[in-house]
Amino acid sequence: MKTQKEITARAHEILMSDYSEVDTRQAFRDWMDETQNTVEIFGMEYSPSRVLEEVDPTAFRCLESEYTDSQVSDKQWYSPDDGSSYYAYSDWGEAQEKAQVDADEEEESEEEESGEE
Repeated sequence: MKTQKEITARAHEILMSDYSEVDTRQAFRDWMDETQNTVEIFGMEYSPSRVLEEVDPTAFRCLESEYTDSQVSDKQWYSPDDGSSYYAYSDWGEAQEKAQVDADEEEESEEEESGEE
């Protein structure tokens, strides 16, 4: 029988091999552009994310980090490796289910093999 720690480790493997990482920077840019007003200078319009990223990259990175943290705390994103990569939380749930099914099937197979002997 697999331990919960082994099932979680398998779920992480499934997540990282079968699902796409969230592009956190692009997600932050998209969110910023959707929620902030377009910057207009002499009739020319610029996306707010691009302006902030170019004008104040430090503020951009800090706000991006806060946005990422909020996505994790709101259970929108999940990081299997303490922040090196992020995945949709729903994908994490699916990976956990697959890992549990794998463990259950392995256990059933072992029981069948031991019953045949």
